[in-house]
This record gives sequence, C-alpha cells and structure tokens, in this order.
Amino acid sequence: MEQNRRRAAGGKGGNYNQYVIRELEKIDTAQAEGKFEDSLKMSQKCLRTVEGWPEDAVSNYNEVLANLHSAMGNAYLELAQYDNALQSHNKDLDIAQKDDSEVLKSRALDNLGRVYARSGRYQDAVNVWEDKVPLSKSALESTWLFHEIGRCYLEMGKFAEAKDYGEKSMAAAEESKDDVWRLNSSVLVAQAEVRLGDHQAAVESFERSLDMAKVQGDEAAEAAIKKALEDVNAKIVKGLKGDEEEEEVAKKEGEEEKATDEDTQKDENEPDRPKDENEPDENKDEPAPEPAAEQEEES
Repeated sequence: MEQNRRRAAGGKGGNYNQYVIRELEKIDTAQAEGKFEDSLKMSQKCLRTVEGWPEDAVSNYNEVLANLHSAMGNAYLELAQYDNALQSHNKDLDIAQKDDSEVLKSRALDNLGRVYARSGRYQDAVNVWEDKVPLSKSALESTWLFHEIGRCYLEMGKFAEAKDYGEKSMAAAEESKDDVWRLNSSVLVAQAEVRLGDHQAAVESFERSLDMAKVQGDEAAEAAIKKALEDVNAKIVKGLKGDEEEEEVAKKEGEEEKATDEDTQKDENEPDRPKDENEPDENKDEPAPEPAAEQEEES
C-alpha cells in the first residue's frame, strides 16, 4: 500500500509530493492504530488541499485522489457510516474506470463488497465481488474472494451456492498452499452441508477441518469445530430416532388398519340368523277377516 502511494505521489513537484507522501503515511498509521476518526479528518483535509492544486502538481494526480477516497471509505466503514463509505469507494471506482486502472478497480470493488457485506446487503456484495473475480492476481486473493462470496450466499440461505464457492475457495487455498484459508474454506463447506441437510457429509468436512485446526494449533477454531460436530451428530441421532418412531407409528397404524379390515370382512361374510318358526313374517300378508254376513249364513 505504501509503495503504491509513493508511486502515486512520485515524480515532479517535490514539495507537493513530499506533502502527499507524508500525509498518506500518517493516515495509514492512524488506521492501523484504530484511530479512524483521526484518519478520516486527515484524509478529508489532505483531499481538500490536493483538489486545490493544479493537476500537474504531482504525478498520477487522479491516483492520489483515488487513494484518499479509499482511505476515507475505509474509515467510514469502521465508524459504521455505511452510506458515506459507499460514496467514497464509488468515487474511488469512478476514478479507476476513467483511468482504466485494473489495480484501482480491483481495490474499489473489494472495498465496496466489504461495505455491502458489513451492512447486510449480501446480494450487492456478491455482485461486486463477482465483478472482481476476473481481476484477481493470485490464488491467495481468489481463495479469500471465493470464501467471502460463499459466506454471503450462506447468509442469504442459498446453501448450494455457498457450498460451491466454499469448494472453489478450498481449491484456490490448495493452489496457494495457505493453511489458514484451507481451514476457513473447509468450515464453510461443512456449514453449507449442515444447512443442506447432508449431515454425514458435514461430519466428514468438520472432521477434516478439526484435523487442520489441530495441526495449526488454533485452539479457538478447534473448540468451535468440536461443538459443531457435537451438534451435527445430535441431529443425526435425532433423525435416526425420528425414523424409528415414524416406522413404529406406521407399523402400529398398519396393524390397526388390518384389524379393522378383518372385522369388516367378518361382518360382511356372517350368514343371516335362522328365523324362529313362531316369529311373525313381517313381509307376509295376513288373511283378511271374513265378512260378517257370510258367517251368519253358515250358522
């Protein structure tokens, strides 16, 4: 960073250049010490001063302005002033595009993504970081970038995409031979697998991550991964118990249904009860009584 800024302020106009270099170094130091309000004030003051100069006062005048907007954006981000941070980093991006500078454009997209992610605008972060992917200059830069995109997808509930980018991050970490990012990307894959319901795969990924944490001596990561493994194993056991209970319920319901069917069939096949000889036939007509006249003649 310091080398880039010295280059931006280098060339003719010695007094101007020395002023810019000195102020940029002060700004860097303040940010490194966490004094973001101080760094913001210094950046704003320096920007006003440089903007009052003729453009040929320093070499790479636009790059100096871009550096100052970037520094202001970083300070605003740490102060949680997200709208101001976006405004500053977008100005950095505008200068990068006008100067057709891939280096400045990559930095601006990087920083815009950080602001969007920090403020919960995950899809916006994904959009700008995906624009940055072709500008990545190393496997190490790519592994970080893929990991951050994957984290955003995880936050948005897009778990398949999160796993995909986690695996891309792992591949880039292997290429760069960076153990820290191997661990980070492996954990991301495991977290995505848990959310996808692929618990057995998640166990394998967490166990791989645990081995990495042990080798690196990262006790905090080791403890967190062990807790995650316990949670996943509990989900697996709960799932098995749930399956057994469902099978038992289904079996019981099947037995009850079978018993009901047997009773129904028994009722349908039972023969009619024999009729008692003395029992009146409700369907048979009774003989009509003889007319009274006929009875008298007979007598």
